Amino acid sequence: MVGKIAINKCGRIIITMEAKHIEQEASAPLLEKIAKEHEIKGLLIDLDNTVLHTSKYYVETEKSLSFDLAEKFQSSISSEDFASTMSNIMRRQYLERNGKPILVTDRYMYALEEYLGFDQAQGYRDFVYDYLKDFCEVSPEIIDGALDVSRKIMELELPYVYTSNAQESWTLVKVKGFEEELGVEDIKYNAIDIDKVKNENDWAQSTEIIEVPIENSLIIGDSLDADILAGVKAGCRNFVWIGGNLEKLPLEIREDNNIHIWCVASIKDLL
Repeated sequence: MVGKIAINKCGRIIITMEAKHIEQEASAPLLEKIAKEHEIKGLLIDLDNTVLHTSKYYVETEKSLSFDLAEKFQSSISSEDFASTMSNIMRRQYLERNGKPILVTDRYMYALEEYLGFDQAQGYRDFVYDYLKDFCEVSPEIIDGALDVSRKIMELELPYVYTSNAQESWTLVKVKGFEEELGVEDIKYNAIDIDKVKNENDWAQSTEIIEVPIENSLIIGDSLDADILAGVKAGCRNFVWIGGNLEKLPLEIREDNNIHIWCVASIKDLL
C-alpha cells in the first residue's frame, strides 16, 4: 500500500490513503521497516537540528554573549531584556534571509547594529569577535537517540552521509564527534557552502558521495524547504521529516503516491 505515513502520539504508524486512516502496530523499528519496504539503499542525513542541537547551541551562546555585553552598556536596560531583544532581532533577520545561514559573528553583529546603530555597534566588534572565536571549534550536543539510529544504520549495512550547511571545518568537527562516540572512522559528509541555502543540487551531490541513486535514498531532515522540498526537486521519493506536519506540504506533494514522508517528533522515534 502506498500512502502518506506519520507517527501519532501513541507511537503508532498512521497511513493516510484516500482520506482513510488505518492504524497498525510497528513490528520492527520504523527505520528498518522503511528501508526494507521501500528498497532504501542509502541515507542522506541532515546534521543540524536533526541529529545535533545546533539551534540550541546558537541560542545559548548568543544569550550568554548578550548578558556579558549588557554589562558594558551605560544603560538602565536589564541583561535579560537586552538578551531577549537581541534574540528576537536575530530570529527576524534569519527569516528575512529566507533561512540562509551566515557566520555567527556576522549574525550577531547585524543584530547589534540594528539595536545600537552601526557606528555605536562597531565599538563592541572586537569584544563580540573575541567572545565567539571558538564557536566553530565545538560541536553542538548530540540529540537523544541519534547515536542509536546511527548504530541501527550500520547494523543494516546501509551507506550514509551527513550534510551540513556550514563551513567545512565546523562540519568536520561535528562529524568527528560522531566518529568518536561511535568508535568508527571516515564517516562521509557533505559540507554545503555557508554562503548558499541548501538546495536540490546539494542533495544530489550527497547521493554521489555514497554512490546510491537518489530514488533509492532516504533523506532525514527537519527543514521543509531545505530538506523536504529540495529533496523532492532532486528526485528523492522517501523522507523522514523531523517535527514535520504533512498539512504544510504543497498539495501536489501530498497527493503524489510516489512520495513517502514519515513525520516523527524526534530522530529517536525511528527506533
